[in-house]
Amino acid sequence: MIQNESSIFGVDVDALVRVFRDEVKHDLRILAEFDDDSFEHLYVSDEVLDEYDGEGGYLDRMSTVESFLRADLLERDAYTALVPQAGEAHLFVTQTENQLFVRIFDDDRALFACVVDHGPIDTVVEKLEDAIDAH
Repeated sequence: MIQNESSIFGVDVDALVRVFRDEVKHDLRILAEFDDDSFEHLYVSDEVLDEYDGEGGYLDRMSTVESFLRADLLERDAYTALVPQAGEAHLFVTQTENQLFVRIFDDDRALFACVVDHGPIDTVVEKLEDAIDAH
């Protein structure tokens, strides 16, 4: 397992991991934060690391994912420019067959979670927003 302190949002990673374990009906796989300059892996489950043959394999693959996620910062601006009356985009959710990928934006930074998809999306969003609002 990887678990690091939050330097971008200052969220309590231990508490947020506990919230997902105890209150949310999803298994937390990855928790990260990013902005234009940095990407921090806050939590990565043992199951994810096993899928990538360990921490080294995971970190090698994640450089591609980091680039993709940073593009979200630009994409959300595109929505605002294309449809100004819609307001500012502050949340992207990607739902695949087995997982949810949630990105919540706060100015020029974002909190990212990947969870196993077997519960309501709203609960995941609410807990991530609560973590951001607490700081």
